[in-house]
Amino acid sequence: MPSQSSGKQEIKELHVCLVEGTDIPFFASMVSLDGFMADLRSSTEVEKGATIHLAPVPEHWKGGKFTADEVRNSPNMKSGQVSRCGRGNFTLRLLTEEAQHMRKQIRDGSVGMDDLIVKTIEAGAVTTLQVSGGLSISSVTKIQAGLRKLGPSQQLALLDLTDMTATSDAAVKFLVRYIRECEEKGKHACFLIRPNSRIVEILASGDEESMIEIHTDREMAVMSLIRKTLES
Repeated sequence: MPSQSSGKQEIKELHVCLVEGTDIPFFASMVSLDGFMADLRSSTEVEKGATIHLAPVPEHWKGGKFTADEVRNSPNMKSGQVSRCGRGNFTLRLLTEEAQHMRKQIRDGSVGMDDLIVKTIEAGAVTTLQVSGGLSISSVTKIQAGLRKLGPSQQLALLDLTDMTATSDAAVKFLVRYIRECEEKGKHACFLIRPNSRIVEILASGDEESMIEIHTDREMAVMSLIRKTLES
């Protein structure tokens, strides 16, 4: 499946699909991809809001049938939600890579929402809180504790969330509001996240998007934090 790009891609790829909660695969041809929005054509009707799992049909496929488990266990499987459907076609909003990874962990029973680990790394003027594991309302207190431990000379904190395996919407918003309180007391912080992280979607769904800077490049994040000290 093509990677995300800016602009609509006209493509033609045959996929085997599976509606979540069913065991009967069907075929659909992906005809275009615009970011995470995929247009598909199929003779099988789907309902708006349904979750669809899909995997590209192998290049040397000889016309045999696919089982539901083959779709679910495909290393190239993607999932998405039907945002629009019509006669013979439908549009999927594909999950981000982070959300795909989280769904797989939940399905495998390997995800933990309270296994958060926070490691403090001091380098120059910026202190990095390296966060890994699952972020929940109960585990967000570990990040709060890390921020509280910052001394008077440690005014700049980079929260590295690139290794997080699971994310609670409520926990992210709670954390942002806590960081806002820290900034009112003279400390500055920003998020470092993976490209296409679900955190962007979480913050965009509320008022928290404007409360904290988000970066996908470490150097840019550090420069932004240092600039804040010069402006204050």
